[in-house]
Amino acid sequence: MSAPPGHINGRISAMRDFAEQLRQPDFTAVRAAGAASAQGASGGMAEGTAFGTAHTEAVTKVEAFTTAVDQGYTAYKGLAVGAAEEYSGQDRDSARQMPTGERTG
Repeated sequence: MSAPPGHINGRISAMRDFAEQLRQPDFTAVRAAGAASAQGASGGMAEGTAFGTAHTEAVTKVEAFTTAVDQGYTAYKGLAVGAAEEYSGQDRDSARQMPTGERTG
């Protein structure tokens, strides 16, 4: 059955299943490698200081990126779960407003 114009006809179970399957990437190894490599010595070369500074900036940016991805996954999962719950609530409200076929007079 198709939905009337302006309405959505969706499977709430599919929405919930999708939300439950969302998995955040595991950045543990990336973060550990960045932290370990940032502690290295410059090796006594003049270029070592510039490289060390650039490396530290890169590690900082990777850490910021992975944090943003973690927050994004959490937010997206919340939206997906919320959409399923809102859809379900609207479904229940619509069902309550449907005529039952009983005559009152």
